[in-house]
Amino acid sequence: MGFLVPIFTTVASAIGLGGVASWLGGSTILAGLARFGLGLAAKYALGSLFGGGQQSQAQASQLDTTYGEDLARSVAMGRVGTAGQLVYRNAYSSGNRRVQDVRILSHFRITGITRVRYKGEWKTLGGIEDATKGFRVQSIDAEVWVKLYIGTMDQTADAGLIAKSNPLGRWTSDHRGAGIAYAVVTSILDREHLQQPWEAFFEIEGAPLYDWRKDTTVGGSGSHRWNDQDTWDFTENPHLMAYALERGIFNGSEMMVGKGAPASRLPLDMWTLAANISDETVGPVKRYTAGLIAAAGSGVTHDQNLQPLLEASASTWV
Repeated sequence: MGFLVPIFTTVASAIGLGGVASWLGGSTILAGLARFGLGLAAKYALGSLFGGGQQSQAQASQLDTTYGEDLARSVAMGRVGTAGQLVYRNAYSSGNRRVQDVRILSHFRITGITRVRYKGEWKTLGGIEDATKGFRVQSIDAEVWVKLYIGTMDQTADAGLIAKSNPLGRWTSDHRGAGIAYAVVTSILDREHLQQPWEAFFEIEGAPLYDWRKDTTVGGSGSHRWNDQDTWDFTENPHLMAYALERGIFNGSEMMVGKGAPASRLPLDMWTLAANISDETVGPVKRYTAGLIAAAGSGVTHDQNLQPLLEASASTWV
């Protein structure tokens, strides 16, 4: 097997939500593209916007909502933007003015939601947590709540979805979403400010990933263990993402995305060199960072998932 190495190390680059956020909120497209760096987000994020339909592909962001349950699996890594996959809608209360949406954010655990997009502006989630609805979107003219399930294998079904399902039984205790990160969005409709459910868009910190440099059992220093995902951390290091894809990202024994290569085929001394180069400081930022929504399904290959990471880190196989 070849090895992934940076072919030059003088440019701090990133693909992910930083550029997408600027483009969506900037006064011109050029204003946002100036922050993408090397044109990478223009290639992958704008490609997802104009690429046509719900075809499986690796992306730097998912700008449009996808619908239904029978879609390709996707795994978010790094900081990315996503509208999610809408798999459930339920209306209840007087006049059906309260609407619950379930949006899948990743088919593997994520680290958290950093902010959300509402009517063209970034907003935070905050206030006092409601046991049923989660946290409220702050500083808006309507009432919208978001409750996050990060995607652990042992997470339980959402009690609010069960209790409010209309008719009863549409959502049950069997709907745990084991290994799936999803958000329950509750929109309170009113005639003046919110006449239809919020068109959600999230900035998320994606999967915690294994870092062998933090694993004392393989010569590193720390508590990371390959067989214990609870020890992994969030990262934007493209070489850690590439390693994860080479090894495969698993929920239990089922591989969500990746190649499934054995550790013996991935020499850690060389991967350490590459990962350390990505982590080098260049001014106020790290040399190479990335954000990627990797996909699995018909029409997408392992190389297509890796290519954005190679370009984000100026790397090639040798």
